Amino acid sequence: MYKIFKFFVLALFLSTLLAFSLIFTVLWKYSPELPSYSKILQYKPELSSRLYSSNGVLLKSYHRQERIYIPIKRVPKDLINAFLSSEDKKFYSHFGIDLLAIARASIFNIISIFNNQKLIGASTITQQVVKNLLLTNEVSFDRKIKEILLAIRIENILNKNQILELYLNDIYLGLRSYGIGAASLNYFNKSIDDLDLGEIAFLASLPKAPNNYNPKNNYEKAIERRNWVIDRMYENGFIENSDLSYKNNPIKIFKREDKIFIGADYYYEEIRKNLFSSYGEKSLYSEGLIVKTSLNTNLQAIAESSLINGLLKYDKGQGWRGAISNIFDDKIKFEEAISNIKNPFPGKWKLAKIDSLKSHKLFLTDEELFDFEINLKINLNEWLIDKKFKKGDLLFVEKIDSHYVIRQIPDANGAIIVIQPHSGDILAMSGGLSFVLSQFNRSTQAKRQPGSAFKPFVYISALKQGYTPSTLILDAPYVIDQGPGLPKWKPANYSEEFYGLTTMRTGIEKSRNLMTIRLANKIGIESILSSAKDFNIHKFLESNMSMSLGSGLVTLIDLTNAYGIIANGGKKINPNIIK
Repeated sequence: MYKIFKFFVLALFLSTLLAFSLIFTVLWKYSPELPSYSKILQYKPELSSRLYSSNGVLLKSYHRQERIYIPIKRVPKDLINAFLSSEDKKFYSHFGIDLLAIARASIFNIISIFNNQKLIGASTITQQVVKNLLLTNEVSFDRKIKEILLAIRIENILNKNQILELYLNDIYLGLRSYGIGAASLNYFNKSIDDLDLGEIAFLASLPKAPNNYNPKNNYEKAIERRNWVIDRMYENGFIENSDLSYKNNPIKIFKREDKIFIGADYYYEEIRKNLFSSYGEKSLYSEGLIVKTSLNTNLQAIAESSLINGLLKYDKGQGWRGAISNIFDDKIKFEEAISNIKNPFPGKWKLAKIDSLKSHKLFLTDEELFDFEINLKINLNEWLIDKKFKKGDLLFVEKIDSHYVIRQIPDANGAIIVIQPHSGDILAMSGGLSFVLSQFNRSTQAKRQPGSAFKPFVYISALKQGYTPSTLILDAPYVIDQGPGLPKWKPANYSEEFYGLTTMRTGIEKSRNLMTIRLANKIGIESILSSAKDFNIHKFLESNMSMSLGSGLVTLIDLTNAYGIIANGGKKINPNIIK
């Protein structure tokens, strides 16, 4: 008996010594290699930056990882219980690792290695947080040991709710969703407070393998996993027996519908550049900026529509330039023929191919293989009634009401900008026909001759020198000698008539070129350039007489802002897109 006791004590001593030696060896080997856990203490999740219009409409979000951070206090109890049941039911009782689960998984995996079966894990929620934030997804014993050591450390630094909050907001749940907030919107178009138990259980089923349980690809697997979570919740006492009925519900995925304004791409890009230069890339894409812009969505819609319709109308006057191309060979597939053609308005215009022609009607097939006809006799197509079309012609078409209209991309382009003259707020902006075709913002980047739009600044310069609206200016021929070998410059009025002595007020009302030139000569070009500087439109102007008629260069935003200053009684304003 004594020998048995002595053997037991010796075995216990040796086992303890071996265990401590093993622990010491592990700590000695891996402790220096462990990453600093200050990253968790100073954790800042990557959040989406969001733009809002002046009337509170969500415009756009910028992000690398779409995430909506939700404090643990705002997470519904059922959602917490579902994730605990799915991932770590002993979360609130263990010290970072589950020894029993590790032992069970170790035995199973040893057997699985010999049987070529899939290995299983035994990671707690704490271990998953450590792996996601501090380690990699490498499958190795080294990484697992580091994960265990860090998990134990983290449990001594953060409380359980803090760890769970990190987990629920950081974990990837498929469908470009990071965290439960984004996943709830992307899968069900709901906030987490509006989810039913079946939807909650589905979200909790995703951490293991989000892509494998996507209902769009693996509906049966998704149902099976969702129901497994519901069963675990019942076994753990989190739900009642009646709640098991949710297992009979189908999984319905709803398209996310944010109240995002469609359009304003040039405006968004201008804001993005502004934020990028002011706050940096990290802040813009990761720190969840909430940006209230000066955009008025109603005015923006009107401005864009006016610009596009104006350019299309002007282009019609320049005539039809023919089909985009022609598929003359039946062996060429329609999809291949249109693959390199850019559609300026993907949501509105469609690419279509003429299959046959009859009288004044064209029969076409669009890119979605939908057959339709175009009547050239309707009002919007009448300008093409005498044009020749051929079988195989590729055209842009747009459906307006119940009719299809042929479109062509205008050669001319333009821009529009709307500024509130008392504050400088940019209420609407469009830098071109289509952001898809060209990202060059003609309202802020293009330097163009303002023409007669510059004349008010000539007259303002005269008023500053004591001229009055009733001052008489001669409207008569004016000739300037430009120097040896150069032709004489002979400006003329638009009407090519002369009106004699005319009041300055009439001169600006009628936009008389000859009066403006004479006035500019009297007050001096330097005086006009000084006034232009006051209005901040002087950067690209030259000191010559033709400049008084608008031959200099100016951007649309600067010129519009200058007119805003006039409307504001001369009080200076600055263009502003961020409030």
